[in-house]
Amino acid sequence: MKRFSICLAILMTAFTSSAAHAEWRNFAYRGFDAYTHGNFVPDALVSGSFNATDLNGNGVYELSELTGLRVMGKDLIDCAPPDASMPFCYVRAFSFTEGGELSFHASWEYSYGGGSDYVYVATGYEYSDTHRTEHGSGWGTTLYWTDRTQLSISAIPEPAALPMLGLGLLLLAALRQRAAKFH
Repeated sequence: MKRFSICLAILMTAFTSSAAHAEWRNFAYRGFDAYTHGNFVPDALVSGSFNATDLNGNGVYELSELTGLRVMGKDLIDCAPPDASMPFCYVRAFSFTEGGELSFHASWEYSYGGGSDYVYVATGYEYSDTHRTEHGSGWGTTLYWTDRTQLSISAIPEPAALPMLGLGLLLLAALRQRAAKFH
């Protein structure tokens, strides 16, 4: 019984200490109006990941609790590329509720020897990724949210989660085997 209590205490400590850590989540918005309203493209995709901790325990991940945000490969928190002459990024708003909505407003841009790149996201409204040359010509993508735009979010398992699961299963198997010995 003493061994069982010690194992249970170790598992409870592991679970409670991991609950306060930030967790990376993948997100994907699919289905947008492309370039103009009314031109719906069901496979158009805006995806990325975010990392946040619910520090105040209110069930809502807020801007002050955000530690990482990537959209379409662009890091919107630590955004300075090594060759950028004018790195700039901001996240003006962020909110996520478990089982609910993800909402953020952010941009990323930098200039380099021959032009500039700019990404702008306002969930629920617009995603824009544009590139300009030093001569002013440019190209890019603009997508607009519609009532048919779908959101999917999934947690990215932490590396420590799988060994912890294995330890728990081993403990359960040992307890079951021990109980079988006594019956």
